[in-house]
Amino acid sequence: NNDAKVLSTWLVDGDDVWIEYFEPQKVAGQGNFTIKKVVHGYRTQNLFANEKGLNSSGACNHDVDCTIDEDIEGLKNHLKKGVAILLVGNSGFCSGSLINNARNDQKPYILTARHCGFDTPYCAFRFNWISPNPVCAAYQNSTNGHTTQTISGGQSRASRQQSDFHLVEINNPIPESWDVVWNGWDNTDAIPTKTFGIHHPSGDIMKVCVDR
Repeated sequence: NNDAKVLSTWLVDGDDVWIEYFEPQKVAGQGNFTIKKVVHGYRTQNLFANEKGLNSSGACNHDVDCTIDEDIEGLKNHLKKGVAILLVGNSGFCSGSLINNARNDQKPYILTARHCGFDTPYCAFRFNWISPNPVCAAYQNSTNGHTTQTISGGQSRASRQQSDFHLVEINNPIPESWDVVWNGWDNTDAIPTKTFGIHHPSGDIMKVCVDR
């Protein structure tokens, strides 16, 4: 129920999907329901994570719960709660961050990259995808995390090719029980002495990297 009149879903395991449409009696016959697209993947979400997503990013990326720099640990453990993996075009992934606004009213803005090139009504977001058993600086696979914190659909609010940004507003409020945060921003000329990034490289489980 949104301006685009579109609902896209996160990946669903299995070969059979039940879709239920409810129309209240007082508006019977007035609804319009269309299944526009179905994408059938040859790998399940867990199989994708185990074979491709988990641990397939570059060696500079460590599981987000691994300690990599004492100077950033406090910030990292707070900011990671605002990072999301985005399902793009039913088959690809990008990273994004919940971003605060000047009103600090928790409007669900996601800041992501313009090169992701997704049509915002047909996107889905997943938060707090973090390995419960992280493997730190080792050649082993991390274990997969839970998959319950997903939300569907958004609207484009601003983008610019030159700076490769895309601001998207998620269609629905994010449940308080998810314990997410809205990350801040700084438009001053202050240059930090150290930077770090939290993202989902190559569709991987949440990772962190540091620019020293």
